[in-house]
Amino acid sequence: MRMVGFCGGDLIRELGYSGDMEIFYSCIHRYVTSKDIETNYSLIVDKLYRRYLKREELDDALRMMDNIENIFKTITSQSVDWVGLGLNIEETYLDISEYYLHLVFRKYFNSFRECVNSYRHCYDKYKDNNVVKTIFTDPVWFTYENLRTLSEYDEHDGIPFWWATKENSYGIKKPTILRKDNE
Repeated sequence: MRMVGFCGGDLIRELGYSGDMEIFYSCIHRYVTSKDIETNYSLIVDKLYRRYLKREELDDALRMMDNIENIFKTITSQSVDWVGLGLNIEETYLDISEYYLHLVFRKYFNSFRECVNSYRHCYDKYKDNNVVKTIFTDPVWFTYENLRTLSEYDEHDGIPFWWATKENSYGIKKPTILRKDNE
């Protein structure tokens, strides 16, 4: 599995394997979006999961992530069916022995906030638009994925780019700049 995390501005935060990130989003679906149907979490479960967050979406996304973290504070990690969610217990960076779910994903919440702050700083100081997104953190794959334009992310549906691997591309096309005319 590839290493993934969040990036924003001039910051990249590696969080673990792509499978760990998928578990993070699966827990959000299972314990938050399926129960709190009054709130629209699409900025997290669609935009951050599969695309990127725009500058004007960051305040709402931070509030949503804080809300998710607060809900995770009420769930014990022992009550989670980790294997049923698809976690490979033998190959994970998640410490599922932590008592509460928010502690299992503490690094995810903190890294997200750091990437948002980095984006804001870089945008305010340099007008740099290195958006906040979930991405490969392996240097080669990070560079490869950074060749994708924001419009490629906007048009993308299905499996997120960061979930594809060298062994299984899931049909995801190469970044436009690397494609030949017939691809």
